[in-house]
Parts: sequence; C-alpha cells; structure tokens
Amino acid sequence: MEITKAIENRMSYRSFKNDPIERKKIEEIVKAGSLAPSCFNNQPWRYVVVDTKEDLEKLYPAIAEGNYWMKLAPVIIAIVSHKDFDCVIKSRTYHQFDTGMATGFMLLKAQELGIHTHLVAGYSPSKTRKILGIPEDMEVVSLMALGYLSEDLPQELSDQHKSIDEEKLRGKRAKRHPLEKILHYNGYDGKKDEEERQKMEKSEDEK
Repeated sequence: MEITKAIENRMSYRSFKNDPIERKKIEEIVKAGSLAPSCFNNQPWRYVVVDTKEDLEKLYPAIAEGNYWMKLAPVIIAIVSHKDFDCVIKSRTYHQFDTGMATGFMLLKAQELGIHTHLVAGYSPSKTRKILGIPEDMEVVSLMALGYLSEDLPQELSDQHKSIDEEKLRGKRAKRHPLEKILHYNGYDGKKDEEERQKMEKSEDEK
C-alpha cells in the first residue's frame, strides 16, 4: 500500500472483528514504530501488548465506560514512556513527542497490513500500570485497540457508534481543519487561532 493511500484510508473504527492477530504481524507493526526518529536516537517508546482473552479481561476495568467497544478488539497495546528515556532540554521534554511519532508509524504499518487501530485517552493510567506490572514512575501515554474491520456492525455497539462507523465505511471521515487554518508561512499569524482559543476557554468555563 502506498503511504498516501495508507494515510487517507486510516480511520479510527470501533467495529472490530474478534479474529486474532498473528504475533508476527504485531511485531511488524512495532518494528515500524522502532524505525521512527527520536532525539539523539533515544527511542523512548515502550509497548505492552495484551493479546490473550484472559489478560484482556484483566485490563478492561482500567478502561473508561465510554470505550466499552474496546472489548471487541483482539489486541490492546499500552503505549508507555518516561521522561528520563529521552531529551530534556530546559523546559522541553521530548519523550511524548517522539513516542507519538513512533506510534504514528505503527498506525500506518497496521493499515498496510489490513489491521485497523484506534487510540484512546479514556483509561486509568494507575489501574493500567497495576494490571500490567508497569512501574509507577512510567507514563502510560495512550492505549491502542487493534483488530480487523467488521463491515457488519457489531451488535454490541451503541446506535451512535454504529452511525459513526457507517459513515466511515462510506468513506466519510471526521472533519479536518483546512490548510489555511493550520499552515503559516514565514511567521505565525495569531489571528488564525484566537477564535479557537476563545471557544476552548468557553468550553472549559462551562465544565
């Protein structure tokens, strides 16, 4: 699969088949991540793969209720890092940035292999660490669900999530910002983001 096609076709589905994923393919995906650049080649990423029914069930209590659909996925990967594993230059820490790049490589390799991925922020880091034996000082950056796509929408999905995946199956992806909003030449134009900043502040006030 061409890289552009992989980027264009990758979407975060919830409609997973429960078919197992061969460990050889999982290792290909992680290998792709390991080839990502990082500050001084520190490679701060660590990945804890959960792929047995028994261990997946142990992990479920760490996942937020809204991410119930992750129980459909045959593989969940905990993405882990530590500030000390990478560059810290004054106020700049690079471990999350570099781990994110590596994870992005993994998403595209999975897409090439016909495996769909969905990253989430809805989980308890402390519970995840305890369940998976991850040291307390390690940061659980995200959880990633992996699986083969089920075009027959699973009955376990809520009506809202079925509707979202139906749109994705028809090729409709979540709206992206236009280039003129995110692209700056030869200097930053703050006017572009002021409205967005005000919206976010208003949203925070309403919480």
